[in-house]
Amino acid sequence: MKLPGWYGLVLAAAVAVSAAGLALAAAPAALAAPAATAKPVLVDCASHGDVKPKNFTLACADGNDFLAKLSWSHWAATASGTGTEEINTCQPSCVAGHVKKYGVTVALLRVRPRPHTSQRYYTRMKLTYTGKVPKGFHRHRTIKLWASI
Repeated sequence: MKLPGWYGLVLAAAVAVSAAGLALAAAPAALAAPAATAKPVLVDCASHGDVKPKNFTLACADGNDFLAKLSWSHWAATASGTGTEEINTCQPSCVAGHVKKYGVTVALLRVRPRPHTSQRYYTRMKLTYTGKVPKGFHRHRTIKLWASI
């Protein structure tokens, strides 16, 4: 007659082990969830990932082409906003050059995992000029973005 007591003990141990296994299986998913829901970043020239930056340098080598006064209306799997592209024409020289400003709409696309981090980042930027178009450019411009330098 001790068998039902022993059977109950074995059954209770099995339930406890199963519950512990379920808790351990769910733990990594719970830990991974914040990274999956974190907002994607725009990686700048210094390899910093920013969310909704106000400025963004397009020409890291000399800084003569950048986006300014960015205002974002949407930031998720894609992002969209407006601002100005400011280009130093380097005339008469880049030090004393003349900066020309062009109105743009900005779209950020193609989110991918950023190597060696838990971040996701935008890999494409589409610029559309809303007024004048810089000499040598088309009204629509697609730029491949970097994960880091």
